[in-house]
Amino acid sequence: MATTTLAPGLTFLWAPILLISISSAACASSILGTYPAIFVFGDSLSDTGNGVLSGSSSALRTTQFPYGETFPGFPAWRYSDGRVQVDLLASHLGLPFLNPYLNSSADFRGGVNYAVAGATALNVSLLHSLGVNTSSDLSLDVQISWHLDAQARAESSDGNIAAFTEGLYVIQIGGDDYTHSYCAKYSPSFVISTLMPLVIQKIRNAVETLLSSGAKNFLFISITPVGCSAAMLTNVDGNRDAYGCLEELNYASYLHGVRIQEEMASLRVLYPDVSFLYMDLFGAYDYIFKHKEMFGFSEDLKACCGAGDEYPYNYNSDDVCNVESVSVCSSPSEYILWDGVHFTDSFNLQIFNQTFITGSFIDTSHAFQ
Repeated sequence: MATTTLAPGLTFLWAPILLISISSAACASSILGTYPAIFVFGDSLSDTGNGVLSGSSSALRTTQFPYGETFPGFPAWRYSDGRVQVDLLASHLGLPFLNPYLNSSADFRGGVNYAVAGATALNVSLLHSLGVNTSSDLSLDVQISWHLDAQARAESSDGNIAAFTEGLYVIQIGGDDYTHSYCAKYSPSFVISTLMPLVIQKIRNAVETLLSSGAKNFLFISITPVGCSAAMLTNVDGNRDAYGCLEELNYASYLHGVRIQEEMASLRVLYPDVSFLYMDLFGAYDYIFKHKEMFGFSEDLKACCGAGDEYPYNYNSDDVCNVESVSVCSSPSEYILWDGVHFTDSFNLQIFNQTFITGSFIDTSHAFQ
């Protein structure tokens, strides 16, 4: 296991999970050592503790059971009963699980996770001006500034500068910009025509900033079909498709991925010596969702952990999954949704296998094999 230290003088204080490696088909020796570090920018789908450390009251539930009950067997500050995608990716690349940036006493071996639950691509001041409430003010711009500070500290000391230039930069953000807007009663057409161009431009600006600081390897991860989440199904009206999901919300999620790929194509032309990869999380989710039995899932729209069966989808936004939840399923591996918004360890693993392992839903194909 790699033990690269990015900024010397820091000691590893917390995160017992980060020292636990996983054993699965994901461990392909041919790609070990490909990247000396991973740097993650995103929201709760990637957060490994920044939400908790930022003092977010909504993140406190990830410090209690039943979060983490499947893996590692105790709460680990992740929005799941187990691992999130970046955990699986780090292990696949032979790196330790990533510490959250706000754990300032940590030894950031193998990279840094800047993702924060509730983070948006757009600055919260803009969203608030539109009447859109947010659950975090630690937006993409803030996360980029954290990274630049960390890199500057490493450059002024004896840190491993190569990790910053040769590392993999993972960007998975934008979903909260849209879901918060839907909850504020904005329509999918408004999101597509007005917000989405701003979100995509903000992501493009972040990439340009990272490029100027020496980054050479990028992985974009699309957002999920948010119209299939229990949270949106409970709080947003709209036409349902044959699978019970909100059609227009899912179309907007799909278009987000299309726009990201268009930006990536442009970046590849402008920066031919830089690697730009794309994981189609939307497509992989859609495939598994529509073939759920083949992957061992019996529940696709209902949360494993929630407020009780008297609520649709076992979800109540005023009583989300927590240590006192009255309804926690006995077999999370049969559920796609963990808490109505985030995913089970089993679903995250199936997504990982369908993308990084098989090479499907990845551009460039087989980049991680």
